Amino acid sequence: MVLAYEAGPTGFGLYDALVKEGPDCLVASPAKIPRAPGDRVKTNRLDARKICENLRGGQLKGIRVPRLIYRDLRHLVRLRDAEVEAMKSAQYRICSLLLCEGMETSGKMDWTERCLRELAALSCRAEIRYQLDRLLASLQFHRQQAKQTHREIKRFCQQEEELRESVGWISSIPGIGSITATHLVARIGDWRWMGNVRELASFVGLVTAEYSTGDHVHRGSITRMGDGRLRSKLLQAAWVSIRKDAEMRQFFQRI
Repeated sequence: MVLAYEAGPTGFGLYDALVKEGPDCLVASPAKIPRAPGDRVKTNRLDARKICENLRGGQLKGIRVPRLIYRDLRHLVRLRDAEVEAMKSAQYRICSLLLCEGMETSGKMDWTERCLRELAALSCRAEIRYQLDRLLASLQFHRQQAKQTHREIKRFCQQEEELRESVGWISSIPGIGSITATHLVARIGDWRWMGNVRELASFVGLVTAEYSTGDHVHRGSITRMGDGRLRSKLLQAAWVSIRKDAEMRQFFQRI
């Protein structure tokens, strides 16, 4: 007997409970469940019927359920990204406030300690000073939280041999640091699941979409499947790589 359900925000607790009881379980990605173009009614009963019919017909493909250590690493990576996003949001709001009030700093807004000290000493009206101080406090808080979470990620990877080896291999690639490496390991999970490099590129959404028929071949932009934050980090790593690695740079210039 094979059971199947649609992946959602509840994680893999249901999968673990079902597998523990004995039957095989398949977790289907909502984006990969076949749907008729004319369907305009969606209910739990109809969704369950659709999953059953596709499972019976062999058209349902399950996602790879990661082991517990990779799930824990994903939680930490998401937390770090959330703190970084909150930090960037505070920076944007500070810039917006300065622009709105016509206030300028003497140096570049590079968010170094010198820049933060200058913002803390900036002369302005009491109400603006209060708002700016609150934004600076928020920025400092999320910056510290992001640093602490990053240290926890490194500690967690060091204590798990499999994670430590995977992060070490990926970090040896020019342009990829610990942040990108840990995020990549968290999303891939067990690297043995990947058959080849092309499968990895498809997994992170960096292959081109294609709409071809007959003699007409039309390829569009990248598919953007998977984790968008990871894709952004890999693109940034590629720009660093072509500056550090001569062979990569030659390949980039050739294409």
